[in-house]
Amino acid sequence: MKSINLLIVDNRRLFRDVLRRLLEHCADFHVVDDVGGRDEAEEAVLGQEIDIVVFEYVTRRPDGLEMIGILKRLRPHLKVVVLSGHRQLSDVARVLAAGADGFLAAGGVFEELVCGIRHVANGERYICPSITHDLAMRGIESDSAWRRTRSAPALAI
Repeated sequence: MKSINLLIVDNRRLFRDVLRRLLEHCADFHVVDDVGGRDEAEEAVLGQEIDIVVFEYVTRRPDGLEMIGILKRLRPHLKVVVLSGHRQLSDVARVLAAGADGFLAAGGVFEELVCGIRHVANGERYICPSITHDLAMRGIESDSAWRRTRSAPALAI
């Protein structure tokens, strides 16, 4: 079985170290490198064989969306899995529209990240179950509200 070569991008050294150690316990993962920012990520993607980039998206730093596009232009077959503490539909949509292949809640369990990376490595797009549940419930609520307005009797004036 071919290893999935990973690059971790995060400005927090401790987070990168912990995530690297956890991911390296998975037999099918090989963490090629971990870097602190966009410039280092570009260098790593150009200089090493990387299948998937894992990084945390923070809405107050819009360069994260730019980084997805830049990395994808440098290596079109590269996959990107994003961790984010932001679960709003608008955030998920922006990240996926920027070219991310996976979106996971930063507060989720490690097994969810492993599952997401494996799905993305198999060519699938992935949104973690906790977010898809939230999105589905919002859709159901919106649909129910719409149906109530459509079925309301007309007022005679």
